[in-house]
Amino acid sequence: MDTEAWNDLGLLRKSIVEKDEEIAAALARKQYQLTDLMLMNYARCKALSENPSNPKAAERKAGNLMDSPDPEMERVYPRVLWGSRLSRRNFQASELYYPDETVKSVGPKPGSKLGGLLKSKAPASDDGPGAKYESEANAWIGALDNWKIFIEKKYRGSSVSLDSVSESEE
Repeated sequence: MDTEAWNDLGLLRKSIVEKDEEIAAALARKQYQLTDLMLMNYARCKALSENPSNPKAAERKAGNLMDSPDPEMERVYPRVLWGSRLSRRNFQASELYYPDETVKSVGPKPGSKLGGLLKSKAPASDDGPGAKYESEANAWIGALDNWKIFIEKKYRGSSVSLDSVSESEE
């Protein structure tokens, strides 16, 4: 098990990063964190909810969200915790997947072996693909919020510091 990654998550708290420049700098040099990936998926789904049939517009919107987070992103996972890491890694919204919902995809037939494994956990919607992506965006930000609560409880009152975290290679 990667204990360094767990310790890194303990450092991803606004109260720590804003007070300790050394920890903020060390986190900026790290690889993407699980929480970063959850945030990227929120931005992607949020953008697709507004632009389900225009992948380029969705890509621009996701990029704008990552540059200027919406209030929900800031509340759950403030930019101070991930912004410099994503900038340093040269994250681009174009690296994410934006399907064109106007194109019918060919997939497994209902009832086939793979059909049940590939279904989304998001509830089906009669309101179109935008509503589906809005539901998925809400699921991603909810999962990130629950993760944040878990980490805060796990490390509450702990003495997690940069000294207990070995820095990874760049």
